[in-house]
Amino acid sequence: MTDEFRSGCGHRKSVDFDSSRVADIIHEPASIFSLARKKIQPVWITVVVPEDAKPGNYTGTVIIETKRKQGLTISLKVIDKTLPAPSQWTYHFDLWQHPAAIARVHHLQLWSEAHFDAMRKYYTMLANAGQKVITASITDEPWGHQTYDDFPSLISWTKKKDGTWKYDYSLFDKYVEFVMSCGIRDRINCYSMIPWKIAFKYFDEGTGKEEVFTEEIGTPGYENFWRTMLVDFTQHLKEKNGLI
Repeated sequence: MTDEFRSGCGHRKSVDFDSSRVADIIHEPASIFSLARKKIQPVWITVVVPEDAKPGNYTGTVIIETKRKQGLTISLKVIDKTLPAPSQWTYHFDLWQHPAAIARVHHLQLWSEAHFDAMRKYYTMLANAGQKVITASITDEPWGHQTYDDFPSLISWTKKKDGTWKYDYSLFDKYVEFVMSCGIRDRINCYSMIPWKIAFKYFDEGTGKEEVFTEEIGTPGYENFWRTMLVDFTQHLKEKNGLI
């Protein structure tokens, strides 16, 4: 029972919410950790069953070493059913990915090689659970800072001095190709033409600074703003041969 929110759930005050039941956090695997006397320590054990395992009952022993060794017997029943590979599962599974949160938790620079290395285990885990969709932000803060961490755009928008637009897709391409290499490759969900707040950041070469487009949905300015981008974006994806 808790009336607190763990870091990552959002900027909230505990006094505004009633107590609730929460699950224990599953920490990174550790060979040694401290445990106070008369305290309960849940332990999560994952058993990976080989595809060619024979049906039946299996047992094993978990050894607990304190001042003396104790053995706890665990049992596992393997049934005569075999799941296909996660990539062949047909149900729709879409958990949104939040790369900036992973960078924060691991104290890494956003979009650094170390950040991508840290993300791989999370995205591979998602792929093995049947994840079908890549979450890609194509505008800055599509959820209007409703998330605990920033949600920066994977595409850089620039309005040139002559009034035309230039879009840098290099980070978008790197991110999508990375997620696909982890096994998530069915679809890309791009956020968002209609964010929480109609405010699209871009760099204006004419003013030499960042500006914000705020014209309302349905106006000629809004339609032209997005039509120009979508035509260019579509062409880029077709040139990538397989992203759409």
